[in-house]
Amino acid sequence: MSIRRKFIVFIGLSIVTILCTAFLIGYFYFYLPRLEAIGSNQARAAQQLAYALSAIIDERVRDFPALLAFRGYGDALAVANSRYHDINPPEIVSQMQEIDKKWPRLTQDDSYRQYLNRDVSDDLHRLQKQDSYMIGELLLTDAQGGLVASSGKTTDYYQADEEWWQKAVTQKGNVYVGEAEYDASSGVFAIPLAFALRDTRHNILGVFKVVVDINAFFHILTNYERQEGANVTLLNSRDEILFHAGIRPLSRSMPEFEAMQKGGRRWMIVKDASFHEKPSGVFLAYADVVHPWFVTNGLRWKIIVAQDRYTILRPLYLFLLRLTLAEGFMLAILLVLAFIFGTLTVKPLEKLSHGTEFVASGDLDYQVDVRTGDEIERLAKSFNKMTQSLRQTNLKRERAEEDLKKALKIKSEFTSTVSHELKTPLAAIREGVQLVVDGSLGPVNAEQKDCLQIVKGNIERLVRLINDILDFQRLESGRMAFDIKPNDLHALLREVVQTMSFSAKKKGLDLSMRLEPGALVCLFDRDKIAQVLSNILSNAIKFTEKGSITVSASSRGPHAVVSVEDTGVGIKQEDIPRLFQRFAQIQDKGYRKTGGTGLGLVISREIIKHHQGDIWIEPGKHQGTVVCFTLPLQPD
Repeated sequence: MSIRRKFIVFIGLSIVTILCTAFLIGYFYFYLPRLEAIGSNQARAAQQLAYALSAIIDERVRDFPALLAFRGYGDALAVANSRYHDINPPEIVSQMQEIDKKWPRLTQDDSYRQYLNRDVSDDLHRLQKQDSYMIGELLLTDAQGGLVASSGKTTDYYQADEEWWQKAVTQKGNVYVGEAEYDASSGVFAIPLAFALRDTRHNILGVFKVVVDINAFFHILTNYERQEGANVTLLNSRDEILFHAGIRPLSRSMPEFEAMQKGGRRWMIVKDASFHEKPSGVFLAYADVVHPWFVTNGLRWKIIVAQDRYTILRPLYLFLLRLTLAEGFMLAILLVLAFIFGTLTVKPLEKLSHGTEFVASGDLDYQVDVRTGDEIERLAKSFNKMTQSLRQTNLKRERAEEDLKKALKIKSEFTSTVSHELKTPLAAIREGVQLVVDGSLGPVNAEQKDCLQIVKGNIERLVRLINDILDFQRLESGRMAFDIKPNDLHALLREVVQTMSFSAKKKGLDLSMRLEPGALVCLFDRDKIAQVLSNILSNAIKFTEKGSITVSASSRGPHAVVSVEDTGVGIKQEDIPRLFQRFAQIQDKGYRKTGGTGLGLVISREIIKHHQGDIWIEPGKHQGTVVCFTLPLQPD
């Protein structure tokens, strides 16, 4: 990373840290308190709606006990209770249960009304019809729980075994209000209201039950939804839904309310609400419906108001958006200023950096122009002096290289010329010596023959030396021609091994081959690869005193691998690279001294390279040396 970028990043991180700190301060000291205030306001709105619902309940049902208590039903109750003077309680219950068994089969025509007071029943029926939108059913029982009158056909005759009847009797002077439920007799979801009628001695005369349709209280919730654009949910004491748009009463519960209670607050934000499918989530607030009758009977209804979170929190979101935009704008301005300041500061260093790149690419005439009047300008001047010194040194080096190239060229031409000039007379000398040794020019004695054999061996050595030098010169100058075409590598190996077998047998060595069945067709110049193999086998025979030499070939991927393994003196791992150096021979302690030019492996390596192959040497597994090279296989 450049210095300018580091400078800009440092300034940018410092600015971002300051802005983030400002954002966090705004979040914790403005956003969260405002959010708490909004939640409290929503909870107060829900509480006001709960007060309104409690007032509606109080307004609609508070007069029922007084109205029914003074309608003159005392005589009817006295007649009904007089039936039990001479009957003990178990028998009363038994009679009631007998009537209860056949009660469901009785109809209005044939008569269930024979068991009721018709006048009181008709009066209750008229009262129910007058306020049918709120009253689902009215019924009156005697002191034993038997039905005296009702506004319609009830599901049971005997009522003393019902919870509402028992609690109405035990609550002296209070009205029993039961939990909302589905009333099978009236066919509505209703609240059971029950209160006992007593004489002046507080003896039980009978019990009134009013089934209040809960739908009578929902219009205020519906109006609130329309006016405020909110969703209202009314829950009973068991957290079951009494009112929610599109949901049947008492059919479901609201799991979010349990989370609100555990949170200890009367509001919360829910992203995925059960009954409020808002993509942005909903804002929930709840309040308890408080009514004296509810308190007495342990009822705890809750009103939950749900509104779209974005609608409620839009002012806060706008504040956060404005704060973010302002901080982003400030960040952009400060980063621009940091970039400008960083550019002015780092530009001289960039000039120096570009100068080093030009010098590294070879342009030693490049000069850095920096005028800052400080340490950077002094550094630029030192840089310019350095380039001048390098330019002078480079000129000297180039002149020395030219002189060296001329000298090498002269040496190469001299070596080539001398080699060519020596090759012809040496050939003539070799032929002449051979004629004398063979006796073609006359008989020679044994001592003369031995002397001539020594002369012939030295001539052969000189011929090999001159041939290696000439081959190396041709390879180095690129004048050696290659005839690369498909050839059978196995056939060439057999031919070369057969040729070298005489020299191996002469030293008592076992020269063998390990080849796969069939032909191994590769792309190579037959004569050049034969020269490489002869060179490698000649070295193996030369450096192996006893044991064996094994030649093997196999295919490996797109190449054929040829290896020559001997059991000779071997070579150290660190000495292997020296074998591929020109005129290099290892004469260290532990190696046997032999004659040669030291060009054999160098020439072999160049030939293999021209065949797109590779050659290497590695120590044997137990003793000796392994020389390997690769040749490309012929494509199918």
